[in-house]
Amino acid sequence: MELEAVLTLLMTAGAGTLAWWLIDRIKWFATLQPDTKRLASYALSAAIAIVAYLGLVAIGSQIAPVGVIPWIKALWLVGTSSFGMSTLLNTGALRKYRTK
Repeated sequence: MELEAVLTLLMTAGAGTLAWWLIDRIKWFATLQPDTKRLASYALSAAIAIVAYLGLVAIGSQIAPVGVIPWIKALWLVGTSSFGMSTLLNTGALRKYRTK
């Protein structure tokens, strides 16, 4: 799989999936209360997606926004869009596919 494809996957549905996979396997997250763990998954998902987006900008696969406000808008869109998969995984809709 090419780097661009991996980064694109991580910028979309892969961010939420990877966030919940990591939360299920990192001991520190296991100590969190359920609501805090949910918020941590959102933050982790957004961080993964934003880093992937920045990677795509760095390799020239995405056009870099020009100016501060366009950057803020782009990062906000990428970060908040990653919540969808994280929320879906958290609600238990895919619980039977998650490992403990």
